[in-house]
Amino acid sequence: MRTALIACWLMLGLAAPAGAAAPAPAPAKTDAQVSPEALALALARLMAPSELRVSAELREFDLHFKETLLQQREVKELDEKYPGLVDAMARSVRPLVAEQTIKVSDGVHPAIAKILVTELNPREIAELSAYYGSPAGRNWMRAMANSIDASDIYKSAITGKEPTQGDADGQLFIASMKAMGNVSDADRQALKTLMASPVYSKLRVVQAQLKKIIMEASLATDPEYEKRVEEVMTAAVADHITALEASSSKPSK
Repeated sequence: MRTALIACWLMLGLAAPAGAAAPAPAPAKTDAQVSPEALALALARLMAPSELRVSAELREFDLHFKETLLQQREVKELDEKYPGLVDAMARSVRPLVAEQTIKVSDGVHPAIAKILVTELNPREIAELSAYYGSPAGRNWMRAMANSIDASDIYKSAITGKEPTQGDADGQLFIASMKAMGNVSDADRQALKTLMASPVYSKLRVVQAQLKKIIMEASLATDPEYEKRVEEVMTAAVADHITALEASSSKPSK
């Protein structure tokens, strides 16, 4: 079963904009002096923010990782024999999940920016940046992140089935419906204004390319990461069993 990045590939919801918890740092120079590539990279960071992806991934990990492991009979039997074993495994892996999510999220920004700077002019990039960096945009993006539900993805993962783009689109649609009820009327109006704009029509044209970049990066095999996960989980199991056996061997007073 994949141990991380189950949810984070869902985070770029361009059909109903999703994005950052905070604006990307503004370039030190004025927009007139900043290259289109730099502006596009700043927009990419707004649209696919690492901090929101980490919080969403860890939330889904906390909700579903233990439950998913316990669906395996041998793991369930070990956890019954050594109570708390699966909790120990989850605690050992959680920091690596956060670290890997940041690595993957940061890694896709240049690829997203390359598409944005090719398909949009500087004025259009500035228009999108104004929304994604605004309070209304950030509120919507946070609502989307909080509405992601990766339970079905975790259930599929136990069988080795990787999510598809169709799975991603379905999850994003459900999340957008939930998010719509969790933002203010003003935020909804700002979103509708963006979606009625010409630049949003252009963004939708490249939407599939952008989502493909994120999905492929999130699901890519990383042997070094998987090795580290295996190592920390193995150590956590050994330490937990040793501690329980030592505790049970102590003479009672």
